[in-house]
Amino acid sequence: MILMTRTVEKDKELQIYSRLPELARLLLYMFVSEKKSSLPLSHVTEKLENCYRITLTESEMKDHIELLAKELPDWLVLHKNSEKIPFVKIDRRADLSVITSKLEASIKAKYDS
Repeated sequence: MILMTRTVEKDKELQIYSRLPELARLLLYMFVSEKKSSLPLSHVTEKLENCYRITLTESEMKDHIELLAKELPDWLVLHKNSEKIPFVKIDRRADLSVITSKLEASIKAKYDS
């Protein structure tokens, strides 16, 4: 019954939020394997586009990363360097289970509202 009363916008928002835990996992693995805590946003979106199971445009991928930064400001930060190139910075030491738990709590809160 709840599915029938949801708006298209709400359904799309839930779909985006449901992708965040896997994207966070992929991001963490990417940063750990590259042995860096900061990477250019264009590099990050390109790598994620190549390894994520669903085809998303670069713009959609950036939107997802921005949402991760909004939901997990202590873990992921978007900033620009002196040449105004956007970078993604994460805390590589963060516990993935804690990150995933926070995202799942956000998903549940969005679903219940």
